[in-house]
Amino acid sequence: MPTFKPTHTLLVRLLAVLGGGFLGGALRYMILTDFSFTTATGSGVYLKPSSLSDFLDIRLLVINTVGVFVATWLLLGGMGNSSPDAPGRLFWTTGILGGLTTYSSLIGELGSIWGDSRFLAVLVGTIALGAAYGAGLLAFWLRRRWGQGSR
Repeated sequence: MPTFKPTHTLLVRLLAVLGGGFLGGALRYMILTDFSFTTATGSGVYLKPSSLSDFLDIRLLVINTVGVFVATWLLLGGMGNSSPDAPGRLFWTTGILGGLTTYSSLIGELGSIWGDSRFLAVLVGTIALGAAYGAGLLAFWLRRRWGQGSR
């Protein structure tokens, strides 16, 4: 009876996710700290909003929206036909884009806004999710148009 050996070892897949996650997370951290290695307060990256303009961190919105767009684009392209446990797919989608996008930070921000204004928390959450949904649809539409034009 033949035995089936996995194409890629568990260690290779694990290193792909860890390496990509490290790079994506480091990039996100640098973007959220204005590409500096220290913060102004020294207490961390995420500060409690003090004014209305601080409620929606545009950098966080852009990071998540671009991450959804790129992931959708990649998965609708050649990576969508690869195995879900292929090291390249794990490195880029689960690793780099998973480390770059930070929906847990979005939830943290929404939680801090919730105590001040539930309406603003729902509004900011709706804007963030709507932008991500729109980015996914845009990538889908562009990938489809690009695919039809190349025939």
